[in-house]
Amino acid sequence: MATKTFKGKEARRRVLGGSKEFRDNVAPSYGPQGGNAAILKLGSVPTITHDGATIADAVNLPHIDDDTLGYRVGSEALKGAAKKLTKIVGNGRTAGVILTHSIQSGINELLDKGHNAQDVRKGIEIAKNEVIDALETLNDPIDEQSDRVMEVATVAANGDEEIGELIADTIKKIGKDGVILVEAGVSLKLEPEIVEGFVIDRGWINPVFVTDAKTQEAVYDDPAILIKDGKISDNEELIQVIGGLKQSGRKNIIIIADEVERGVLVFLLDNMVKNIFNCVVINPPSYGQLRKDILQDIATLTGAVVVSDESNITFDSTGIEAAGSARKIIVGREETTIIDGGGDASKIEERIKLIKKQIEDSRTPYERDIYTRRSGALGGKIAIIRVGGVTETEISERKDRVDDSAASTKAALMEGVVAGGAITLVNLARFIQVNTYKSPLLVRLFSSRFKSEHSINAGKKVLRDAMVEPFLQLTKNAGLDGKKLLRKVQSAPVGYGFNVSSPESGLIDMKSAGIIDPTPVVREVIRTAVSMAATLGTMETLIVELPEKESQQESEY
Repeated sequence: MATKTFKGKEARRRVLGGSKEFRDNVAPSYGPQGGNAAILKLGSVPTITHDGATIADAVNLPHIDDDTLGYRVGSEALKGAAKKLTKIVGNGRTAGVILTHSIQSGINELLDKGHNAQDVRKGIEIAKNEVIDALETLNDPIDEQSDRVMEVATVAANGDEEIGELIADTIKKIGKDGVILVEAGVSLKLEPEIVEGFVIDRGWINPVFVTDAKTQEAVYDDPAILIKDGKISDNEELIQVIGGLKQSGRKNIIIIADEVERGVLVFLLDNMVKNIFNCVVINPPSYGQLRKDILQDIATLTGAVVVSDESNITFDSTGIEAAGSARKIIVGREETTIIDGGGDASKIEERIKLIKKQIEDSRTPYERDIYTRRSGALGGKIAIIRVGGVTETEISERKDRVDDSAASTKAALMEGVVAGGAITLVNLARFIQVNTYKSPLLVRLFSSRFKSEHSINAGKKVLRDAMVEPFLQLTKNAGLDGKKLLRKVQSAPVGYGFNVSSPESGLIDMKSAGIIDPTPVVREVIRTAVSMAATLGTMETLIVELPEKESQQESEY
């Protein structure tokens, strides 16, 4: 396929055009007064959502003519940044998109004026470090019993107090290390349920096992769980036990093994395609003795037998008795959750006591941490929140809010909270020290070192100016004069701002008013935006594959 290359200013202009288009689609949803987006995919019902991640995921820019060549690079980069924030802290996507685009735009302007790209980038990185350090001074830690938990949960749910109260109550029951799963319900209500669960920090080994394309998860009810401490290299190892499970009516099979040879994988996939049985293969976590211990933990939890060449235990010798069970299993890209393992409760309790004894006897903080995690996992609690509604569209939109609320609340419990409503970003801009040079002529006349310092300072100013953009968008979505309110915030004490849902209240202490953001979310928004914008803004070459039609036309000449 033919390609087209763009250089320097033109390359950056096209990438920025794509990121602006992406930003303009996502930004109107930002904040409690932001609007919804209607998303229609072929063959499905429309989705009406306020969730930045869902909107971002739906944006796919065309790549059909010379005017838009390269736009998709900027759009997909911002989409990737939004997904990264979802993965790390579960929230902050829209603010991250707005901040990324603003920094990228500022970098483009500087480079077009002749500034050195690496010096500009250095300045932005220095400014980022200054605000990250300053963020720690604004942080207030919280715990599961704090009233702040409900405040964070409510803000993240776009002011929905029912969701906020439910998330806060759930976390008090399962603890900050517990897992919250959100599912579609059959009633009109939010229905929480606390169950026993176990989380493994490994997911499926291949995306072909995925059953839900949207979440990239393989989800099965009442699975049979087979565990091998070692490699599965031959189909014959599995045929008898799988045949026995199928005859007993169990078609959902989970295999946890160090490695599965290609021939075995082909055998499993072929049977899945033929609908003979369903399957997911998972690698066990960790290495060495710790891996063996965790496999035994899983076996105890599910009632399985760990098959091992070392112990001469095989699937043939144990038959279907080797298989454990659970009420449900959810296998994602990087994490697996086992819900309600079918193991003997007394044996599970005995193993937890054994591990707790090992905690007491541990000699190093590392050992103590490992044993504590294993004990917590075996006795872990999982909350399942079933979200109901009148229509699929309503359920989908409420699920997004519950997901955001849960993720933000757990992030806050990790470290603490800061003032919300984009006020902390505005406050942090004060900590960026920028030296300004009034005469550009001086910069041209003096040494290269002077020019370098000038570009570094210009880069710092780019981040300082960009930090106010989320606040301006938040107020714009509420129909307010953002620039006028910004001046008041900038001259007010740190932590004071406006509730955009009731601006008539004037300047308020945001934390006292319960308008707060998780500190990790704010930090990762800054880090991710700087990283992505600096990468895009300092590019010098853009190579784009031409659309097929254009490529064919060129080949005719």
